[in-house]
Amino acid sequence: MQNFGEKLDLLEIDQGVQVKLLYRADKFPDECFPDYLARLSCWNGFKDSADFMRFLSKIYNNLHPDDCQEKNPDPDSKEFEARYPFYIRWYKCRIALEFIIRRSLVYSELNLDAYRVSQPNKVCVGCWGENPYRKFYWRYQEYKICHKHNVRLVVVDNILYNSPTLTGTTEYVATLDRRSISCSYVSAILRNNPLKTFNFENLQRENYIIELEITLWKRVIRFLNERFSFSFVSMDIFDFVTLESIAGLAISNRLEKMTEKLIGCKTEFSLFIKTAVLVCIQRSYLMYYPDVKSWVLSEAYFINPVFYSYLYGINQHFFIKDELTFADEISQKNAFRRVNLSRVSDRILCKFILESRILSDSQLESISRNGRIVIGTTELPGHIDQQRVDYEKFIEMTGDCLFDRQPINR
Repeated sequence: MQNFGEKLDLLEIDQGVQVKLLYRADKFPDECFPDYLARLSCWNGFKDSADFMRFLSKIYNNLHPDDCQEKNPDPDSKEFEARYPFYIRWYKCRIALEFIIRRSLVYSELNLDAYRVSQPNKVCVGCWGENPYRKFYWRYQEYKICHKHNVRLVVVDNILYNSPTLTGTTEYVATLDRRSISCSYVSAILRNNPLKTFNFENLQRENYIIELEITLWKRVIRFLNERFSFSFVSMDIFDFVTLESIAGLAISNRLEKMTEKLIGCKTEFSLFIKTAVLVCIQRSYLMYYPDVKSWVLSEAYFINPVFYSYLYGINQHFFIKDELTFADEISQKNAFRRVNLSRVSDRILCKFILESRILSDSQLESISRNGRIVIGTTELPGHIDQQRVDYEKFIEMTGDCLFDRQPINR
């Protein structure tokens, strides 16, 4: 007996033939496009998803005969073969499927990168019982416990969409370690986004950022404890804030919330703690994110305009940037490069804070009364690794009312 896919193969498919599928359900926003094809192939009687994809490829080739040769990788081109076949395969299937179901598919919701993750068939039994389709975040390596039902995901031998129950299940062992909170953080993001607006790329990005933040706060707390004799007991940021309170927030909002929590432990040293946080962020990859850079610069200016000048430079403000481009002599006389703190050690950061006059003498004195300050360097003032910083010149030029200048007329 021929299955549905084999029968359709006998048809001459062209733009004059309207191909229909009996099962035409919409793709879910949190479903991979390949998994969507697998679901369609199962409910429409195809042998498997590969059989359905071959059928879609034939439809695409008949719809775009002139484009067929161009889209196929050249077998003699290894570079082209390595870069494009994966996306071209799904591109053809998407175009052909849109032609059949007469609906367009949102590219950002295809979640193709999730399909490239080689993971066992992890499934939440509770979610499957409510609606049998495969969610893209089940493929995420660190996702081991369902954020909705709070149960461990299981591994199934085969995903059968037309089966009401899962067979051949084995428990997926989930080891929850406080040192690796990826699973918990992804779950918190998904709980805070009930509309399913996150895709696989969003989750990867958010997980990468939270790992950077964890590293940052460990460095901040260690820096304060070792160099300025602070007594923070824990170096885990989630002893100060909960995952639920920061999941889904902008990076700058998370940094601000965590800074406030640290300051709450030592309110008498609020400006100093914020200064230490800002200089430590300078060494983090978080500075590559524009909203983090804007937050750091605004907080630095609030503490002391000189601090802003150290981090941004003199006469580098965006109001006068174009003006300086055409005034080389002004640039040579008055422009100072920023102080680069991206690769300096803790002892150099400590030295910079103490000698740069960001904080007043009374503030530094109160810190010295808190405990022993460990600098650990005999370098001359103004030497920041290979840089020579003229603090007096920075202070003098910052006092020239840089921000009183008007924007350039455009």
